Amino acid sequence: MAKGQLADMAALDASEVPPTFGVSSRKVQVINTDNIKAKLPQLTAKDLVIYLGQVDSKCTIAKNGKAKHFRIRPSDQIEAKLMLNVISTAAFNAAGYIYGNMMLNVKPSNSKLFDRAVGIIADVAKVDKKVAKKSLIAAIIGKDNPSKSECSWAKETYCALSKSKLKVVPMAILRALGVPLQEGNQLLLKQKKGLRTTIESRLETQEAL
Repeated sequence: MAKGQLADMAALDASEVPPTFGVSSRKVQVINTDNIKAKLPQLTAKDLVIYLGQVDSKCTIAKNGKAKHFRIRPSDQIEAKLMLNVISTAAFNAAGYIYGNMMLNVKPSNSKLFDRAVGIIADVAKVDKKVAKKSLIAAIIGKDNPSKSECSWAKETYCALSKSKLKVVPMAILRALGVPLQEGNQLLLKQKKGLRTTIESRLETQEAL
């Protein structure tokens, strides 16, 4: 929650969260208090409100929903961006979306993110990049063993297909570990402690075999 330039910085950071962490845009919202007449979200005790600068000095918006809240007062835009990056990364680490220093659920929606996803899969599953890429393609097209032809499509095709898919990279990691896609989907649906816990459990199983 902020106003002016700080609100713009918060909006920029929030826009980066869905592709980076693979979460719904509803998970992170920005309220620009320059237009406080805008419809406010229904807050609960599970929500966290971060105030940037001196807005809603009594924290009434957060308190009305019994939401947790705190305030930061960055000295400039660079400091604001760094603080927001730290907060979002820490929040999604706590939610189990990060393994080591890697984003488990990055959305491979462009060529750069596709290559990053391949690297993440290779590092987490401890496989070479050829296997990682094939596993990612399998998760994107929904086929355990994609054909040679299906593995030679343009990156842009995979990126376009991945936009409508959920948990593509976690599925690909499990596939690289030898888990069929249907079984991997069930594992991820059942997970309650975050994607990281599911991946770690499978890695432990793999090491025990």
